[in-house]
Amino acid sequence: MQREEIVEGLKDAAKWSGFAASILTSYRMKGSLSLAQWRVCETMLTKVQANAKAKAAGTKAVDASRIETLLLTAKGSKLKHPKFRADGLTFSLAGPSSRNAGAVYVKAGEVYAGKIMGGVFSPTRDAAAGTGETVARIAADPKGAAVAYGRLTGQCSCCGRTLSDPASVDLGIGPICADKWGL
Repeated sequence: MQREEIVEGLKDAAKWSGFAASILTSYRMKGSLSLAQWRVCETMLTKVQANAKAKAAGTKAVDASRIETLLLTAKGSKLKHPKFRADGLTFSLAGPSSRNAGAVYVKAGEVYAGKIMGGVFSPTRDAAAGTGETVARIAADPKGAAVAYGRLTGQCSCCGRTLSDPASVDLGIGPICADKWGL
């Protein structure tokens, strides 16, 4: 990447990055940057370009509003920290003082895979391929996903407890959770 390209990239990045803005200010004041600063800027802009290409290449918006509604229903039923488990993913509400207050966090095991805000799922770059499709499938039929999880694991997808009542085992979800979660 040529230095002129880096400066142009910094101008665009300065709109959302304080780092880019400070480097651009330094460049304008001094007329140049150190070799280390040029390298850091090139690395940053290369990542920005790669992320933009990946986004343009086919990450369509995933409507996950039903998952968001499900967790808000549980929260409205006086559950303090509702978590919904289905198809290898765990969904939980961000805390009110969180940087993403109002979001639903999505984890695959211990890996943070993304968040749902305004009903739209946004994966992280650490999310496994196909995570968006899994979220879309769960959002299309949360009750079906809960039942499948319960039957597969023997645990309630809402509270995580072992299903022991024969009716609950057959349904794949406990009746108390089904009521509190609106399933």
